[in-house]
Amino acid sequence: MTQTVNLQFQTTVEPIVIHGTEISGCSQGNYKDTELLKYVKIRSDSLSSFWNRDMYIGAKVLLPAGYNASDTLTRYPVVYSQFHWLGGESWWSHDAAFTEAWHNGMIPAQDGKPARPTPKLIIVMFRHENPFYDDSYAVNSPNLGPYGDALNDELVPHLDMMFNTIAQPYARIQEGGSTGGWAAAASVIFRPDLYGACFASYPD
Repeated sequence: MTQTVNLQFQTTVEPIVIHGTEISGCSQGNYKDTELLKYVKIRSDSLSSFWNRDMYIGAKVLLPAGYNASDTLTRYPVVYSQFHWLGGESWWSHDAAFTEAWHNGMIPAQDGKPARPTPKLIIVMFRHENPFYDDSYAVNSPNLGPYGDALNDELVPHLDMMFNTIAQPYARIQEGGSTGGWAAAASVIFRPDLYGACFASYPD
């Protein structure tokens, strides 16, 4: 038995014109840096070669309270967070209490526990949106290209040069949830030379 379905297309949606200065994706503008939150974006040679056009990857970098760029003797472990990049989200989706504690460098006393310093580490949230989706799964693939190589062999070394990181696997941890959980686990499996551990929550 066959059935015919008649469709009528009555609405036209105009294409979005991108000028290249908009704030959102990696191929567009960046938000302004703050004291502890930095926005990094680089042109990826490997992705640009694959796509035959300029392609960019980036990261949001949250520095610990008291960070001093000129103090290269004090170096920090890094937590790399796998995340979907939301164009309208200019910073970390944490509440005001977290933000205040992080910037003050002190977790307030609560529930009978004394105040204590915040962890001294750097948090990096990768940005690897692509022409098809807001996330590349952080691996090389035939349809999206060498995003794994771009992140691990281009962006991570760039961040190590920009910030006072401990550039060793034992001091690099991946974390993420959902798609980010899968990407975190995959990153450690494929690149144990770079990452020493991961916290993969509900990976899919």
